[in-house]
Amino acid sequence: MPKRDNSRDGNILRSSSTESPAAVAAEIYDDPVSREVRAIEASRHVADPVSIMALYADLKQPRRTMPAIVRAQWDGTAQAVGAMLEYWHTLAEQERGAVFPVGSYLEDQIETERPDEEAWERFPFSSSYIELVSLAADIRRRGGLTNDITIVRQAQGYLIETGERRWLAYHLLYKYFEDDRWSRITARIEKKFSRQRQASENGARANLNAIAKARQLALLIIDAIGEDKFRSFDEVMSSGVCDRYYYAQVADGDEVHLPHGLTESILDAMGLKSKSQFRQYRALLRIPDDMWEYADDANLSEGAIRTAIQKKKSVTTVTHSKPRSIRVPTTILPKLEKVRGHMKGLDDTQLLDRLIDYYLEHEGN
Repeated sequence: MPKRDNSRDGNILRSSSTESPAAVAAEIYDDPVSREVRAIEASRHVADPVSIMALYADLKQPRRTMPAIVRAQWDGTAQAVGAMLEYWHTLAEQERGAVFPVGSYLEDQIETERPDEEAWERFPFSSSYIELVSLAADIRRRGGLTNDITIVRQAQGYLIETGERRWLAYHLLYKYFEDDRWSRITARIEKKFSRQRQASENGARANLNAIAKARQLALLIIDAIGEDKFRSFDEVMSSGVCDRYYYAQVADGDEVHLPHGLTESILDAMGLKSKSQFRQYRALLRIPDDMWEYADDANLSEGAIRTAIQKKKSVTTVTHSKPRSIRVPTTILPKLEKVRGHMKGLDDTQLLDRLIDYYLEHEGN
């Protein structure tokens, strides 16, 4: 029998048999144990290779693989991944002021050093890029995935439920090696998208940063109450605002009440230990947009964000040694974060003096 070309008839998955001897026996003997075996067999999902071009990202996904400025230029489709990776690569090189030898990293000619906390704060573009390159190199070294991604069939293709970073790593490998083995990724097809399953997967892998946890919390609340009760993600983002506005729809616990028992369910799904943690991450949904994006890009913890917000408040009103009292507008404050990375060794007072001098010289009256 001639080999069937599934790529031409829209069936991008290779067929496989999942019928086990136990399942055959269960069909013959209809007893409670046999019925349980049938239920287990029916729920089993077999992973098959799927074209990386047939998938698309969940733009609401709590974990952001890339910096906000990069994600804002990407529509989540496979067709736009190549251009997005090029843009990200360019930003990483500009930030570091040096060539980024992706091919050498992927071929293990250069050992990738995972960015530490300081590197994330100083070089968020290149740090996040290194994380993706490191993952791609690891996948190549192993010859594939050790944990399959999960996807859900939609009208426009397959929506990624879990595994966006692994999918992007495959794109990176295919881009640089043009090897067909990286053109398909093993995936389990789920019947229905599950925020609970997504949250469990996120919690089981590399720890989410604080902003990602706040997004995850918001998505679980929205899912529990019903998405139809809120503005859609596409509707919110169509106005060009920060993505925080979508998640902030559930920021106020007095206005958005959870049904009895669901708080504990969400705590379990996210791996949180107390209701106080629940409230802390919910409070992050109300922080300023610039802090939201900066904290996410810099991979900050919840405690680090609270500290940064307190520092930001403390420098809003300052007295200059001229002597002169000024009020620094919030548009100037992000400059403090930018100059911090280029003035290593200066304490906050020295950094603040530099900022005030800049303001008085260029923007003050």
